Amino acid sequence: IFPVSSFARSVGASNTDNSPQWFDNGVFVSKGDSLFVFFADGRSKTLNGSGFLSTGAGNFLPTFDAAGPYVIGVKDSVVSIAKLIDANADSVYESVTAATLNLHKKIIAPPVVDKFLVLAAEDGTLNYVDIKTAAVASVWKPSNESARMVTVVRAASGTNPIIALTPSAIYNDLAGSSYSFGHPVSGYAVSGSAFVAVLDTLNGDCYYFSQSLSFMRRVSIKPWLGNASAPIVLDLDLDGSEDVVFTCGNKIIALNTNGVMLDGFPATLQSGSGGPMAASAQLLAADLNNDQQYELVAVLENGVLNVISSRGKILTEFSSAILDASNTTPALLQNLAGGNLLLVCSAPSGAVKAWQIANPGTSSLLAWPQRFRDAQHSSASKKFQGITAPISSENFPKTRAYNWPNPVYGNSTQIRFYVARDANVTIRIYDVAGTKVTELYGTGVGGSDNEMTWDVTGIQTGIYLARIEASGSGFADAAVVKIAVVK
Repeated sequence: IFPVSSFARSVGASNTDNSPQWFDNGVFVSKGDSLFVFFADGRSKTLNGSGFLSTGAGNFLPTFDAAGPYVIGVKDSVVSIAKLIDANADSVYESVTAATLNLHKKIIAPPVVDKFLVLAAEDGTLNYVDIKTAAVASVWKPSNESARMVTVVRAASGTNPIIALTPSAIYNDLAGSSYSFGHPVSGYAVSGSAFVAVLDTLNGDCYYFSQSLSFMRRVSIKPWLGNASAPIVLDLDLDGSEDVVFTCGNKIIALNTNGVMLDGFPATLQSGSGGPMAASAQLLAADLNNDQQYELVAVLENGVLNVISSRGKILTEFSSAILDASNTTPALLQNLAGGNLLLVCSAPSGAVKAWQIANPGTSSLLAWPQRFRDAQHSSASKKFQGITAPISSENFPKTRAYNWPNPVYGNSTQIRFYVARDANVTIRIYDVAGTKVTELYGTGVGGSDNEMTWDVTGIQTGIYLARIEASGSGFADAAVVKIAVVK
């Protein structure tokens, strides 16, 4: 990774999210209400040498629609829809044609573009705006609570439902379905290709729902909770099922669809000589080094870059101090000559800089390349089919049976196992004298790692043997795990 000397811009200091966004072959960066745009080499993409495009960026990151192309900003109750004009087709914007719409009610969540521009207002309504006419096409009021987060479900039918997360419930506009949490929640919603996940940062839980919002499971993240970032969704371990990945303080948490931690995680972010440090914002994910594996990208609060392998290892060849400080999500661009990637970052000072990541291959997949994943703010994954490798071809691989942490110093340990097909699972735990201590019962979801919790609160210090027995359609097998408990 090395700096692009021609890309050293400044848009002025900002105390709002000015994460760079990639759209229409340009890098868009906002500074308060002003919007700037640059080519990938740092040149201005407007007639103004500073890169200034227009005002109207608004309170949130602007969103975009390729049909115009349009750039859309929101400030309080006013929506600004600007059509980008490139009259002579030289990829430089000569001007913008702007239209405004006043909803007369404050918009309180980042805008999302799907078929319509979707705006969540403080009165609990979702407002669907026709971008071309700058007029409200319809209004839906799922709740008296205002939605704090809106995401898109990429449905196989091609008709994408909108998911709205309020302080106590989640709603699907197309199905008309909902789920009430029964208590206040706060956090983020993201969509995978087969599920919707809600990261509740208030109570320390991660919820999984079907796309129609049928409850699937809830996983506690309390042991790691602290300054959690917005999650991303991708098949990080390439087992064919998507995972939910986010940061909590200086940790990266990666959970599979069963809510089980992936191998090598939690991983600790490192600021070099400064020790562990939190990431500035949302993670990115891509195959950075053409190894047919995804890597995670994090910029820490002090501007240090961390790249983390799919097994939770810091890849030191990418470690670099790229900014003095950062509070935004960077963006990854892939359309450079020779297959190289470009990492664009912005800082609170307004500095906008770029680094090139040498990658001579052409198979780099950008699973989550920027804030909200795309310029339309979908917060929805696009599942890639090109690089998948099932964890195992065995029905019950003994090498995948283990517990963590081990030794066990706390009050519980997770006993992990993999089953290729759905199975009934019994875990019998014995002391070294052969006396049975307890039995655990559960089910294993086929095609992924599963876990069962052993509560060791009343267990004495010693060595214990856990016999994991799994039986499913056409198979029955067992494995033994040695567990050390230290009190």
